[in-house]
Amino acid sequence: MSYISKRISALSVLLSLGMQTVAVAALTFIGDSPDLYNEPNLVGVNPFPGNTNPSVLETLYGENNLRRVDDAIDLAFRHTGAVATVKAVARFNNPSIEERFGYFDPSTGFLRTVLQFKRVPPNSFFPVGYNLPTLGDGLIALADSGPVFEVGMGTRRGSNPPRNDFGQDIMVTFEIVGATGHPNNQVGNYVIGWEYFPADDLDFQDLVFEMSGVAPVPEPAALLSLVASLVWLPQVRCRRGSTSLGA
Repeated sequence: MSYISKRISALSVLLSLGMQTVAVAALTFIGDSPDLYNEPNLVGVNPFPGNTNPSVLETLYGENNLRRVDDAIDLAFRHTGAVATVKAVARFNNPSIEERFGYFDPSTGFLRTVLQFKRVPPNSFFPVGYNLPTLGDGLIALADSGPVFEVGMGTRRGSNPPRNDFGQDIMVTFEIVGATGHPNNQVGNYVIGWEYFPADDLDFQDLVFEMSGVAPVPEPAALLSLVASLVWLPQVRCRRGSTSLGA
């Protein structure tokens, strides 16, 4: 194996371990859904009297089948195959608001939409609940996005907090690690819950999506720099060695 190949292999191992060298941050707080709309929590039992709804994650996956991902390492995602997929699994947001899910190319910041909710009769509002109708194929191709990409709901609403209004973290991530009581669970997929408005109720169930063919990673610019250094520096050393030998 060449020196460069060894470096690239080392990088792959580093990414597969979830970049454990990154400092562990406190988990972003997930609040209870407000009593006003009788909505389910994203996770946990809602304490308001009369709200007997099981949580979104309990209903869809079983909470015991999920593992919370540290918020220091879900700022972006890397491909684990040629194509990643995303599907909408829940929405508990204002029916009049149109949302679009897309991915950011870290080098351009351009958001490419791959999924959006579909208006429904009779008032052409956007529905609330589980497994709602959507438009778009939900596909994120490696060839289009590059190996590492951010995801977002629009301008200043994305997975990387420094790009958001007030630098707020508006996305939380869970990994599907089991299928007890939920045989259709796809172990290894990731569930992401969004808080659509900054400094709002912080219940993170405004929009919930499931992604496959990805793994969460820290801020992509740092990873891209690491890739460049692992590939470029050995070439520079090799060239310098060749020059000195030929002198």
